[in-house]
Formats: sequence, C-alpha cells, structure tokens
Amino acid sequence: MIQQGDIASAEKYAEVARDSDPYNAAAFVCLGNCSLRRADYNKARDFFLCALDNDAACVEALYNLGKKNDAFNSLAVWPVFLKNEYYNLNVQV
Repeated sequence: MIQQGDIASAEKYAEVARDSDPYNAAAFVCLGNCSLRRADYNKARDFFLCALDNDAACVEALYNLGKKNDAFNSLAVWPVFLKNEYYNLNVQV
C-alpha cells in the first residue's frame, strides 16, 4: 500500500499487525517506512530499532535504518548495534 501512496491505510494495517503481535518485526518495519514517507525521521528510527530488537536478523530494518542514517550522516547508532551484535555472537558460540 505504501508503494501506491496510501500511507494512512498501510499505517493502519501495520498498527493492527503490531497490536496483534508485539514481536512482529515486519509491522515495525512498515511503520518505520510510513514514518519515513511522512518525514518523521526520529520516529522511523525508533520503529526500525524496535524491529531489530524483536528480530536482530531483520535485514529490511537494518537496511532502512542504514539508509536513513546515511542520508543524514548520523551513524551514531552503528557502534551500539555492532556492540550488541558482538555480544549476541559471543553468547551463541
């Protein structure tokens, strides 16, 4: 729906998906994309980080977060993310 420009409907369905499953990373990614389209970049960042909290392997959230940060030369989140990933890898080994 975002691709057709219907951001309000996309956001409504993503909120329903998030409310039915608070660990649904795809719902947070969709909400982040809606926020990006509305130029609410801080809210988009928060949604992408929530998606990564719920699923650290969510490539869409990581990609979109990187694009958002790259666009604004705000790479402050990467050291935190990489530090968390480093500790996650140590726990799994």
